[in-house]
Amino acid sequence: MKLLSYIITGAALCFSLVQTAQAQFSINETFRNSTISSGITLGGNAYLTSGAGDPQGQGWLRLTGDSNYQAGYAVIQQAFPSAMGVLVDFEYVTWSRPGAGNGADGISLFLFDAAQSESFHAGGYGGSLGYSKRTEAAGLSGGYLGLGLDEFGNYSNPTEGRVGGPGFTKNAVALRGPAPDYAYLSGNQVISDDSGNGDNGGIDYNTTTATRPTASQFYRRVQISLEPYNGTYRVTVKWKKHASDPFTTLFGPVTMTSLPPAMLKLGLASSTGAQHNFHEIRNLIITTPGNISVDKQGPEYIDLNGGRNNLSYDITVSNGSTVALNDIQVRDLLPAGYALSVDTGISIENYGNPANTVNNLNISNGVLSGTASIAANSEVTLHLRGVINGLTVGQSIRNTVRISSASIQDQDTTNNVDTVYTLVQAPLPVTLSSFTASPAGSDVLLSWVTAMEINNDHFEIERSADGKQFQTVGHVKGSGDTKELHHYELRDAGAMEQPVSALYYRLKQVDRDGRSEYSVVRQVSLQHEEGVVLYPVPFNEVLNLRVRSAAAAEASVAIYSIDGRQLVRQAVTLQKGYNEIALKSGAAWPAGMYTVEYTTQGQVYRYKVAK
Repeated sequence: MKLLSYIITGAALCFSLVQTAQAQFSINETFRNSTISSGITLGGNAYLTSGAGDPQGQGWLRLTGDSNYQAGYAVIQQAFPSAMGVLVDFEYVTWSRPGAGNGADGISLFLFDAAQSESFHAGGYGGSLGYSKRTEAAGLSGGYLGLGLDEFGNYSNPTEGRVGGPGFTKNAVALRGPAPDYAYLSGNQVISDDSGNGDNGGIDYNTTTATRPTASQFYRRVQISLEPYNGTYRVTVKWKKHASDPFTTLFGPVTMTSLPPAMLKLGLASSTGAQHNFHEIRNLIITTPGNISVDKQGPEYIDLNGGRNNLSYDITVSNGSTVALNDIQVRDLLPAGYALSVDTGISIENYGNPANTVNNLNISNGVLSGTASIAANSEVTLHLRGVINGLTVGQSIRNTVRISSASIQDQDTTNNVDTVYTLVQAPLPVTLSSFTASPAGSDVLLSWVTAMEINNDHFEIERSADGKQFQTVGHVKGSGDTKELHHYELRDAGAMEQPVSALYYRLKQVDRDGRSEYSVVRQVSLQHEEGVVLYPVPFNEVLNLRVRSAAAAEASVAIYSIDGRQLVRQAVTLQKGYNEIALKSGAAWPAGMYTVEYTTQGQVYRYKVAK
């Protein structure tokens, strides 16, 4: 019979009919661009950083910012029969900028009943990682399985409404089962000692940093295999901590004890609580397990610099079967004008297994061909480093690779082909050497340096209270055309008095013809002299105060309406250090401005805050 097969690659959604024994699907989404596949939905605090903090084409899917009490998710809207199994592969980085509260909570990968799509909602925030239930929140609707990459340690903790688990376990990978209990099934603590700086082998980057750690500083690639077994699944989790490493098994196979729904959907979630991290995803691959597959990576953009442009590709061929294969045919249709040397422009990465090779490499009529030999459950990567000529602005460079093997009966051929597109763009008009945002009394001082400017009209400084919605707060005239260093400054007057926990700034460079580019985003933490931070702003039903006290003391907090009526007052006993205070407001309070009054040791402090 004919069954419908879905292929989602980059921003294209293609449909084809195939003759096979099973439904098939393959999803490859880099999350590098400012748009994503039409079959993927983002929700909560999740957003794409391309052009919103990262340069265009160099972005990530940011599930949460490094802020408190966030939850974000990405759902693959294509349902698939549970009988076929699934293999999920992605890279991630978790990190936090300097300031208190880093190191939480984690990322979850989940499967849920596709019939629950209309009523879908993510699970609890904090240690529930957007999958499990929490004291004040239900679990993910229709949840069947939730794998947690747990930095802080509460995903394994049977508290806050979570069922089962060994207790607080920091730096753990843990598996929870179906709704309504989301009970703990299995897990593994990847390191027992969380000391050390930078990459200490744990779930997250262990040192705060002003910018995202590079792949050489911190790299994680996770692979989850759910193989059909007696009507349910056997789950195996692997990862690698360096791009050139082989995968190592974290735990599994674990046999699920509950039968899955007939049709499933898959997604990723992340959450923070009283502590936080950035949780970012890139290069998501979803396909069927137990067969051969290929993944092609290349740049999203290339600058038109004139002459010969460097252009690199990586082709990874995977053998997901249980036997070694020696006849995997690789054929890569190279783009026109691409010059590549078999002898000096191609290197082969075997991930520590000398049996993984690609032989008989040859280029003929624009096609690179070779024969891959790969051990069972392993992979090999070809690194292509060539140059390309004859480019024009707006041109889309296409590169397609295909693989095949006569040794196995490949049940899913949709993952045997992959295509990448590279857009040719004009050289960036401004070379930005640095961009900083720092407190300066009650102001925030924005400083930046350019090394070169081409056709530069002006800069716009944009500010945000949540890292997503930005508004312009200042303009600075550019230097037009120059190859000399230029220093710029702008003060955002009174910004440090804003009643929020942090402000985010980015630089928008505008050409004379109106085209524009964005810088990275810089954060400034707002810690008032009296040690009070209010969040979230605007608030809804609960307004939180984070209070830093030099000693144990008594205090009180009140909220007043715009006409001076006291709406709520709460007495508080402060401990030395940081204190978290939650003021529950009335859900029926109208939107608008309110006054928060904080009193301690005879001093009264007042803040304006929006609802």
